[in-house]
Amino acid sequence: MVHDHDADNVGRQLSGFYKLIPQVDMVLHLDKFLRGQLVRLPQKLVGNLCLANIKDKAADSQVIQILLVHANPFSEDIAQQTAVETVVVCYLVLIRHHIVQIVEQLFAVMYTGHDIVAQGKQLGNIEFQTGIEGAHNLVEQVKRTVRITGIVIAAAIIAVIAFAAGKSIYLSIIRTTSNSDYSAGLTADGKIDGVNVKDVLTLADYANINVPAEEVAATDEEVEADINATLESHKELNTDASLEIADGDEVNIDYVGTIDGVEFEGGNSNGAGYDLTIGSGSLVDDFEQQLIGHKPGENVTVEVTFPEGYDGEDVAGKDASFAVTINGIKTTPELTDEFVAENLTNDDGESYTSAEEYRTSVKNRFYEQHLEEYLTNYIMDNSAVKSYPSEYLKTIQAVTKYDDENMMEYYNQMFSSYGMEAYQNVWDTRTDDIKDELSYEKELRERAKETVKTALVYQAIYEDAGLSIDMDAVIAEMTEENGEEYVANMKQNYGDGYMAQAEIKDTVIDYLNNLYNTTGNQE
Repeated sequence: MVHDHDADNVGRQLSGFYKLIPQVDMVLHLDKFLRGQLVRLPQKLVGNLCLANIKDKAADSQVIQILLVHANPFSEDIAQQTAVETVVVCYLVLIRHHIVQIVEQLFAVMYTGHDIVAQGKQLGNIEFQTGIEGAHNLVEQVKRTVRITGIVIAAAIIAVIAFAAGKSIYLSIIRTTSNSDYSAGLTADGKIDGVNVKDVLTLADYANINVPAEEVAATDEEVEADINATLESHKELNTDASLEIADGDEVNIDYVGTIDGVEFEGGNSNGAGYDLTIGSGSLVDDFEQQLIGHKPGENVTVEVTFPEGYDGEDVAGKDASFAVTINGIKTTPELTDEFVAENLTNDDGESYTSAEEYRTSVKNRFYEQHLEEYLTNYIMDNSAVKSYPSEYLKTIQAVTKYDDENMMEYYNQMFSSYGMEAYQNVWDTRTDDIKDELSYEKELRERAKETVKTALVYQAIYEDAGLSIDMDAVIAEMTEENGEEYVANMKQNYGDGYMAQAEIKDTVIDYLNNLYNTTGNQE
């Protein structure tokens, strides 16, 4: 924190500047300079801020809020604007605001440097410690110069304030406060409250999309990979005594380990069976390799030596003997009519009648996934937001930060259980290029804009296509599938508006898929 004597010292020195401009004429020159600086700013930066109304009895914080609504430093129009420039802009507005008051009051009260510092602390409860030394140095340097004119004085004051407040003021203005209300800014039926999407969005021509067949067709590689994964998940224990264990095989064994003829803790499978992949290195020494060539039903003695640093003082560095029973070798079934009829069902819970029917269903599933991906990318890429609803954008930014904070808490709990160092800041959980709060806030806003755009696009198609949802039916189905407690938790955690918005998105996706999935099956 800044000590009072520091603030008073800066205040006294800055007050000396004002004593150089006691005449009304000089202050009017200063006002003219500030007005000129504001006029030179990009039009989008000033936005709807009416300079003639700055002298209204609005709080300084309100003036800044008005400015930032129309001059967000993250907007595309002023992407090159720096944080310090934004601070200077804010203070140009604020200083001119005070000068107009001074002129109107015939200099009944001259604002001193102490007043400016105090106001800075009120604006964001900001600690000026990092800027005090620079402010002192700049004041001393300026005092040594000769006959500073009123305009140079104004520039010096602005520089002192911008340097002293700097990044802290800027961050206090743009810092996002997290919010756990996922339904904030939404109506009960899942639409963005108070927003006509047609006014803020140019919607893609979703009804006339040319879908390239080659981009959405399932590939042979992904179909085979999916089928093989399904077969792997249905491995069966084969006890055929003619089979021999090979490297890479998955076997099931039971074992009893002894050291000097005495069993040791953790060395007995107790007949529960232990799945082991040969060559995985799961067991000590060359335990697994000693099983190669043996057959189901055989009893094998495996001799190993535990490593010196093994976790367990009773066995570390000692020789052990394991009596192993080979229960069988797990084998992967083939895709046959009999296999699919016994083990696989479709979305309706009905068994497939043949291997070919199942293969076709896999191809269709990938086709539908690719089609959905293509359509959703198309409507997003070919829609453009004309203006983001400011309040809803702030809401999404706050909710997104809440999600980030929850993720940080989850990571930290996990790190703590492993004795690892916890994250100190929410931006530490992001990518490597997000190194501080400023870059995090910028990236957070970009993510929020993507979320808002998605909501706008799906709501626009929903309304334009005349679609509808029956949330009572949705809740009933959700209750039947997951239970009343699950639904109650969903409502408590996310709210009716958020749940309805998610259903709007699903309804639009189904609508688009049905609109373009004209074949049903692939050749």
